[in-house]
Amino acid sequence: MTFYRPPDAKMSAGWVKQVEGKPFVFAVKVSQEFTHDPDTRVGDTRNDEFWGAEEAKRFLAGIAPIEAAGRLGPLLLQYPWSFRNTPEAREGLKRLAELFAGKQLVVEVRHDSWDRDETRVWFRRLGLGWVNIDQPHLPNCIGPSEHVTADVAYVRLHGRNAPKWFAKNAQPHERYDYHYSPEELEPWAERIRRMMAQSKALYVIGNNHYRGKAPANTLQLKARVLGRKVAVPEPLQAEYPELREIAEKPKGMLF
Repeated sequence: MTFYRPPDAKMSAGWVKQVEGKPFVFAVKVSQEFTHDPDTRVGDTRNDEFWGAEEAKRFLAGIAPIEAAGRLGPLLLQYPWSFRNTPEAREGLKRLAELFAGKQLVVEVRHDSWDRDETRVWFRRLGLGWVNIDQPHLPNCIGPSEHVTADVAYVRLHGRNAPKWFAKNAQPHERYDYHYSPEELEPWAERIRRMMAQSKALYVIGNNHYRGKAPANTLQLKARVLGRKVAVPEPLQAEYPELREIAEKPKGMLF
């Protein structure tokens, strides 16, 4: 939600209230004005040198109640596939890191021009976390990885709906309409175990969100990583019966 418009403090305070008494952390996605809009994107050569400072302050003020409650996780900067590894882009990303100094930033880039050892060294120097993604296997798209460049490790699973990924007439939900098979999840479970050993915290985000496919797949992944059954909501089991194999039995049930 925060990607489409910056939140206000009253709204984020309401989110904090909803999770009182629960072990919950908010991993917040930074608004698209910083990463997607070519008329304002930090690092675009058409922009004023000082663009973004006030906008960053406003965004941080909007999530201040989350941070005050001790529930703020990493901030995600998600760039589109069109964001290529150029000197201008790197300078823009560096400036954006400066605007959000003091926060744990993780950066998602989708074009394979970024997939370089020297880029990850640069990420480490700036304190930026590398977002390991799963996306359709298409030309110049970054493939699966297990890079850890900061204290926090991060994974986002977008699905592999190749026919809709770059389709101009596709609705947003259609791009992420994908259900991973157990065979596709297993390599990610192995990567996640290795990343856990290299990081202080690890976040796995399911973004294949059409009709509950993200929670279904992420629960399957969680069960594989932990090597045990997990809590699965009954409505989700009804929609995806295969989840019954990994679902904990309700308390009091013997069979």
